[in-house]
Amino acid sequence: MSNAAPLHLEIRMVGEDGWILRDLLTGPDRMTDFGQFALGIAPWCAFYVVEVEEWLKGLGAKVTSPLFHHHDSAIRSLRARFKLFDGERNGMEGVLDRLDEYERRSTAWFSHRHGGALGWLKRLLQPDLGLQFLGADLVCTTHISFANAAVGADDLDTWTGGDPFSYLGPHLHEFSRLMGQYMGAITDGMPTTRTPSAVTITAPAVAVPRVTYSDHKARTFYPGLQRRLGLPSAMAAAVTLVVAQTNFVHRWLRAYIPATNLFFRIRYLTVHHALVGLEKLNGRLRNDRASAAAAVCASILGSSDARAFRKLKRIRNAMAHYALPKAIRSSKPAAFADVVAALSGRRFEDIDALLDGLLETMSCSFRSLIAPDRTVRSFDADDAA
Repeated sequence: MSNAAPLHLEIRMVGEDGWILRDLLTGPDRMTDFGQFALGIAPWCAFYVVEVEEWLKGLGAKVTSPLFHHHDSAIRSLRARFKLFDGERNGMEGVLDRLDEYERRSTAWFSHRHGGALGWLKRLLQPDLGLQFLGADLVCTTHISFANAAVGADDLDTWTGGDPFSYLGPHLHEFSRLMGQYMGAITDGMPTTRTPSAVTITAPAVAVPRVTYSDHKARTFYPGLQRRLGLPSAMAAAVTLVVAQTNFVHRWLRAYIPATNLFFRIRYLTVHHALVGLEKLNGRLRNDRASAAAAVCASILGSSDARAFRKLKRIRNAMAHYALPKAIRSSKPAAFADVVAALSGRRFEDIDALLDGLLETMSCSFRSLIAPDRTVRSFDADDAA
């Protein structure tokens, strides 16, 4: 068990992060456009509730909640979502299989109402893949949103008959209600942790770019993206996953929770798993080093910032868990920044700037892979064909 000073800091971190997530999800002054991207924060909420559960168990507390009783598998699967290709038991292949399943099911869902003499034509033309952009940056797709909604194989198997989307609403309502109750119980039990650094979320701190949408057919969009980027078979959906998660954090989440310990934690984990994901993607591109995707991977992975980030491995466990590492407990850190500095040997402000620089580099590089103007110009023609 932690001694008094580290335990006090752990309690403060758990309480502050919980308040911020509660404000993001349920605050009375909910942000414009949050409805479109609410599911993007879901994996981070799952990360919070699972890690808090583990932290409480480490303190000898018994954790009981309907959330874990009814949705234990789903909540842990959702927590693993932010890990990209590390979250699935079968690694990248498991992620690709899951995205392929979402594609197959959603195609059937979007076209199930089309019958009659011209039903075959309507089904042929019916879009089944939506892309959401924030300015020039992809932040979500239909298939990613299914993953963020904690929709599992068992759910897909039972959602049969009638309108399949009629099952999704009640599923999300129940799941999010139980998650909110659990987070509320934690934060309400720590009333002293709502400090000035645990900001109240009422409006974005910076201007948020305009949201744009485009609809496509997955059976033509993914192969078109695959051909243009020089990707191996079935890798296009994996690219959208890396791009969307990075952009959601860097472009959208930053507008609402900048300069918070939670955002530092989320940025670190986002950069770590994005780099790991790009390394795995790069490994699949050995036979085509001249492809657009290979060029982006090489540019990001070979940058000086990426090399500097790899030297920060000692702080990863402190970012992924709320229990402070034993190695620094004796120093009795008074603040989150002290933990980061003690483990890394670098100033907190320097690492903060490094994370921002890497996310900006990745986000800008990803525009060469997929952006609104290129998507409409390149793939709507494919759809029409």
